[in-house]
Formats: sequence, C-alpha cells, structure tokens
Amino acid sequence: MSKNTPIIYIAHPVGSKEPTRTNNIAIAKLWLTMLVECVPSVAFALPWLPYVEVLDEGKHRERGIRDDIAMLRRCDGIVLVGGVLSPGMKIEKDLARDLHLPTIDLLELGQLDLERRELATDPSANLRALITQAFIPVTGLTVVGG
Repeated sequence: MSKNTPIIYIAHPVGSKEPTRTNNIAIAKLWLTMLVECVPSVAFALPWLPYVEVLDEGKHRERGIRDDIAMLRRCDGIVLVGGVLSPGMKIEKDLARDLHLPTIDLLELGQLDLERRELATDPSANLRALITQAFIPVTGLTVVGG
C-alpha cells in the first residue's frame, strides 16, 4: 500500500465495436466522476483511458495491455465497475489477486445511465451510499466524508 493516499485502479469494460466502445468510454468517465465524488480519501486511476481513446485497438492492443498491467502493478487496489467482467477486466482482476491487492467489486451494481447519472438497473438505489459503503471494509482504505 502507498504510504499516503491509496491509488485505486478502475477496471471497466471497453469493447471493440462501435457505438458500444464510445458509450463504454463515456460511462467509464462517469464512474470516475462518481468514485472521486464519493471517496475523497482515494486517488483513482484509469491509465488505460487515453490508450483506448487515441490508439487503434487492432494495432496497439498488445502494447495497451502491457502498459495497463505495468500501471496496475503500481496501484494499491482495484475497483471493478460496469456491470460485466470483460476479458480485459479478468486479466486485471487476476493480476490484482496475484499481487494480493484489495478488490472492490461493484459489478453487481450494473451499468450507469449516462443521462440520469444513476444505475440503469435500479434508478432508486442510493448509488453514492453503495459506493461509499463498498470502500469501508477494504483493508487499509478509509472513507472521509461521503
């Protein structure tokens, strides 16, 4: 764990086909916003985001995965979001397990609705409370505010 602010890696499905890819990237950014707002004591990392936004997946996928893994190794934990565990997320989750990093699994919350900024599957759920609560039991992480 970091001596200061813990850094948590955000894993979210991306996909290779449009318009799913563009939509998933936008939703991943929304998850980042929600996590930053709900858990101020943690720094969040989406090191894969600029790669998927600017590089051709077919040409640069292996490089992206290599760099992604290198960056995950420098994080203090991982949070899984987006409603489904993609093949790339499985690689990240397995690496986190092998490194004995805390894993916060929010996949069961489902996907976020971009327009309403709430859970698509359960709009009445208190998303902020669910996120905040999920971070409390993770070893070495604390929630300030919330």
